[in-house]
Amino acid sequence: DLGTQITEGSPQKTTFGKHNFDLSSLKIKVTDGVDPQTDHKAPVLSELPVLPKTDVKVGELVKLNYKATDIGSFIQTARFEFKDANNNTITFIDGDNDGIATERVSHTAMNGEYTLSEINFYDYNKNYNTIKYSIDLGTQIWEGSPQKTTFGKHNFDLSSLKLTVGAKATLTDTTKPTVASIAPEKAEAKFGELFSIKYTADGTGSGIDTAQINFYNVDKGKMISFSDEDGDGLATTLIRDTNLADGDYKFWGYNFKDEGGNTLNSGPGGTFGDLKITLKLPADMSAAQTDFEAPELISFELVEDIA
Repeated sequence: DLGTQITEGSPQKTTFGKHNFDLSSLKIKVTDGVDPQTDHKAPVLSELPVLPKTDVKVGELVKLNYKATDIGSFIQTARFEFKDANNNTITFIDGDNDGIATERVSHTAMNGEYTLSEINFYDYNKNYNTIKYSIDLGTQIWEGSPQKTTFGKHNFDLSSLKLTVGAKATLTDTTKPTVASIAPEKAEAKFGELFSIKYTADGTGSGIDTAQINFYNVDKGKMISFSDEDGDGLATTLIRDTNLADGDYKFWGYNFKDEGGNTLNSGPGGTFGDLKITLKLPADMSAAQTDFEAPELISFELVEDIA
């Protein structure tokens, strides 16, 4: 726009002016990169979320079900914030786009009633589009190219969704979890997608707290780890590590922990040793890099201190 902004002087001050350089005439062309972003719309909440259980205990894993849509990509993160009368918060988060947000109620959580006060959705893009739904029926949307912020209204009664926290429940589970089955959702995984490993496991006296299932490419020395923190039978990851390599990734062990703190670990092989997934990466990712050698120090010297 031919404008200048100058900060100078003692004391410093800012002045605005004009220049006559045609910056728009200087252009660069990028090839072998990723396609331009085409999704410039924020996600949309379809209906008021549901709490299957509203009376919970400290230490309990609590689930919230929701329905939302995103056109052009998918919802990377969903956050639901509950507040009590003193502004203490409990936040449910979903990072695997399965419509279930979870939170294990912290041992520091205050007993009492919490009300849903805010919902945030973030989609999966380099410049992600977001939307915030507030308890005052207002929305704040960040979307577009270039991105801009707009304010609007919604008709979801967030204040009707309440959660009551009580004293910690007593667990007497001292038995290790058991794992009955593990299966990739499909044979082939692609870069940039959410991929899940389905499993059936039992906490034998309490619920499954966390699960991690690993797959390893022996030839390339690369690992993909899938995790679950809501006990829904899906261990998931967003495949976006550019250091990964094409090829087969074999089952390389798991770690399960139940709500009683008991763990079950496994290494490669065993019952699930034949499981594998095949990872396909975009051709332009490998074509863009030709240097696979680490830097090498040739020499160094100390220069004279001129201070």
